[in-house]
Amino acid sequence: MTYYTFHLNDSGALEYETEVEKGNSKTLICEMYNGDEFNKLNDILFSTHRNGYVLNDKALNVFKDLNLPKYSILSALVKRKEKLLNIIPITKTYKYNYLKFDKKDYNRFYEWIDFDKSDIWVTKSKKDFKKLESHQERFDFVAKNSKLKYPEGYSFVSKKIVFKNIFDKDIDMVRIPLYSSGIYISERFFNTIKSNKLSDVLFAKSKADIGKVWKPYFPIVEFSK
Repeated sequence: MTYYTFHLNDSGALEYETEVEKGNSKTLICEMYNGDEFNKLNDILFSTHRNGYVLNDKALNVFKDLNLPKYSILSALVKRKEKLLNIIPITKTYKYNYLKFDKKDYNRFYEWIDFDKSDIWVTKSKKDFKKLESHQERFDFVAKNSKLKYPEGYSFVSKKIVFKNIFDKDIDMVRIPLYSSGIYISERFFNTIKSNKLSDVLFAKSKADIGKVWKPYFPIVEFSK
């Protein structure tokens, strides 16, 4: 089974985003970076601020055909600084969509992790302190540490994640933010994105694929046979 990490090029990047509520509906208001290298109107816009994607109708229709975590769809307005006749500064607004994930749905993904086979550590002073034995133990550890008069400087490091046999092989995207910054997508997702030629989307199977975006918090991912 092959899964890739999913990345967006920052050639089309959002600098500011906020949800505005009017009546019974919400709209995401966005502003793009002002600069030729960051304001390309890609099918999916890059951002570090949201729990979802700002995408155009083409990309939204692609995502709707995939088996993703639960989500809702809001309207999005993207403001982009341009120059009329290449001289007069103006701001144009483009209609996009905001595909917003339900974070609670990620809980089922944590249940798929085999902590015995995984390599997830509690660290102290950047050194391995204790191997994490369960998802609940993480919360117990944090709760206990927070009650100390002088809390210790502990953190969590994921070196390898192994998923159990109960892993849903039909899922096209998996997110486990407490253990990895990676957004893991199936081969079906990969092929769908490629065949629809969505702009400036990147994929990786290993650190060597996209070195500039691969960080230490992207652990190795394996699947039990």
